[in-house]
Amino acid sequence: LESWSDLVFYKALDLIYGSQASLTQFCVDTTMMGMVNNVLGYMVVKQDPLTGEFNDISKQEFLLAVCKGLGGNMPLQNREKLFRQVFDWGGEMPPSKSDPMNVYYDSERRCLACFSSDGDESVLDLSHLAMLRERPPVVETISTRQSTSYFNTFLENE
Repeated sequence: LESWSDLVFYKALDLIYGSQASLTQFCVDTTMMGMVNNVLGYMVVKQDPLTGEFNDISKQEFLLAVCKGLGGNMPLQNREKLFRQVFDWGGEMPPSKSDPMNVYYDSERRCLACFSSDGDESVLDLSHLAMLRERPPVVETISTRQSTSYFNTFLENE
C-alpha cells in the first residue's frame, strides 16, 4: 500500500489540495481529512470464511478506492478527470476508455469490469433492503449501477 500511496494517493490529494490544484470544486464543503476518510472507507479488506485470513486489497481496488473516495464529492466532469489521471498514474487502463467511471472491481474474476445493462454484475445488490416487501422501484441502467456502487460498499459492511 505504501508504494501505491506514493504513486497515486498523494498525487491525487495534491491535484485537489496542492498549490497547483486543478480539481478544487466540491459538491459539498469538506475537509482534506474527510476526503481521506472517504478513500479509506472504500478500502474494504475482507476475511476469508474458510481460512480466516484477511485478503489483501489489489492495486485495482486501491485505484478505485482513491477515485471513488476523492471523486465522489466532485462534479461529474472533475470526477471523470480524476478517474483518468488516477488510472494513468497507477499504470492501469479503465475497461471503458470512453467512460472511465463505468468501472467496478469484479471480485470473482479479480479484475476491473464495466457495468452493463444486462444485469450480470452483482454490484447492484439490494438484498440488504430485505425489510421491504418488494424490490425498490429502481430501473437498473448502467448509470444507476455506477451511482449505486458509490454507497453499496458502505451498506455491505454494516
